[in-house]
Amino acid sequence: MTLRLKELPNLAIPDPLIELISTEVIKNKPSKQGYKAFSIRFNVVDANHEEAATSPAIELRFERTANGFQLVYILDLEEAGQMYPWFKLANMLIGLDKRCVPQYGWQDEQTSSSLNQIELIALAYRYSTGVYKVEISFEW
Repeated sequence: MTLRLKELPNLAIPDPLIELISTEVIKNKPSKQGYKAFSIRFNVVDANHEEAATSPAIELRFERTANGFQLVYILDLEEAGQMYPWFKLANMLIGLDKRCVPQYGWQDEQTSSSLNQIELIALAYRYSTGVYKVEISFEW
């Protein structure tokens, strides 16, 4: 199942994005067991709110562990060999500032308090793209 979330404007901080993601993740939890994984995909959109032909895109995949959801990978979907500046920045922030990502993702019961890694990625992405589209896919 894929949810197409509304496009977000050029923001100083990505709080609306974090709110959207946490709301959708909580809302779509189907049972106590919940889903086993979910992915978040970011795309650049142009002035017409269409995906740009050369738009960089990334996907973040989270899988369930005993301690909640953990980030498994960040995938550059467009150019496996080319690292965009925002992608480098996101990885640098994640790599250097481990205190910002205590759970490398978030716990089921503490969704809103453990989203720092997504914030860092979204903030790095925002600096070079302006407007982006978000999709969240769930696997059961």
